Amino acid sequence: MTYKNKMKNIIKIIFLAIVSVALAIVIEQLVAAMASAFWQREIVLESYMHFTWFLAFSATIEEISKYWAVYFVIRNKFGLQKIRFVLASLFLGTLWGVLEIGLVLTADQKIFSAFRSGNPEVIFSFATVIALHALTAFLMGVFISTNTSSSKLKHFKIVLFPILLHMLFNFLIVQKGDFTNFLVVATLAIAFLIGLAILAFNFKKLA
Repeated sequence: MTYKNKMKNIIKIIFLAIVSVALAIVIEQLVAAMASAFWQREIVLESYMHFTWFLAFSATIEEISKYWAVYFVIRNKFGLQKIRFVLASLFLGTLWGVLEIGLVLTADQKIFSAFRSGNPEVIFSFATVIALHALTAFLMGVFISTNTSSSKLKHFKIVLFPILLHMLFNFLIVQKGDFTNFLVVATLAIAFLIGLAILAFNFKKLA
């Protein structure tokens, strides 16, 4: 692959990350608005203060949107294969996390001020959010590249683990404390090692 083609792919993945993040946000906000109208109370604020159904739903929507970008666009449209596909997936996931943090900083001046002042709790949350999105996209890339099944449930099986990981992360991150922070790091590290192990086991096939 030439340098020009690499740069084109990088630009396309950046644009794709923006589109998939926007898609997830639009769906989340539409569902939150409909739920707020149905129950006649503010679902959005409640959902981000407690681990309610919406936190689980948002994790599902975000990972499905990410999977669409990874599988149906990067894999099928861009034509990237093997280790290049895995690295492209990782890159997209990292962009996802950065974009999400950027949106949070833009929308909440209080968090922005805390971030600028170097608040360790905010820095930790932001770092783990980026790590989570990078990791789930990386796992999708690994699972897709190593999956040989033609089952109708193939997509469900591939995206299930990233969704569950994201849900667990959401649950842990809203709990404040050193021990839950340790659990967040441990969970992400274990999931990353699982992905690396699968990648190493299939390295010859992906090289």
